[in-house]
Amino acid sequence: MCTVSWSYGASGGLALCFNRDEQHVRAAGLPVQIWAGGFLAPVDAEAGGTWLAVRQDGILLALLNHYPPGFAPFANGVSRGALIPVLAARIERPGLRALRDLVSARMNPFRLLLLAPDGERRVFTWDGSAFTGLRVIRESTGMLTSSSWNTAAVVAARHVAFRGWRKSHPSPALADLCGFHCQGQHPRGGAWAVCMSREDARSVSLNTLHIAEGRAVMTHQIRKRGADGFDADSHTMQIRVSNRK
Repeated sequence: MCTVSWSYGASGGLALCFNRDEQHVRAAGLPVQIWAGGFLAPVDAEAGGTWLAVRQDGILLALLNHYPPGFAPFANGVSRGALIPVLAARIERPGLRALRDLVSARMNPFRLLLLAPDGERRVFTWDGSAFTGLRVIRESTGMLTSSSWNTAAVVAARHVAFRGWRKSHPSPALADLCGFHCQGQHPRGGAWAVCMSREDARSVSLNTLHIAEGRAVMTHQIRKRGADGFDADSHTMQIRVSNRK
């Protein structure tokens, strides 16, 4: 349950937003910090991992839960959020070999987005037993989303909304992406919205990332239960990035 969108500017900078959706019983996550490996990332307050990180070489990693048809999630599966801290702390670029070495047999399905300064854009998909896809993304602006409830229909509806939104935002800046991620209304109800609301879950936080001119700046905003949107107050951290190509 998450939504990530991104856009590359004409000068090569990257803007990205990530809505983290969780059950009400889970914490919203801790603010962004510089980890021991030198990368920038928020912190899962319960499992200790993360869902989003940018490395000093400008490589970005974002993880979304995945819900293949018919898959029964492991009740006590290994935390997926533990993957990114390991991959982000390494020097080499993450690939299928590294992922296969790290993924546990009891790790629930996920999709891992990789965006690199040289233009590489890939999505790795783990279905709970094997890697079933390695998709190369050719578009400079895109979105990935997931939903544990009514998965196929909700995902399709959000992509329709994104394509419609793109018609009036052909080259979105960070502020434009934020506006899309703050949309909490949908004709079919809050569960279908990008900033989602359900009886059991909601979008608990919004992270933004802007990479330009050798700096990566990440923010973290939470959304309290019952609130229409994210808090106005945000926590911000930054690191220098090499933007090597």
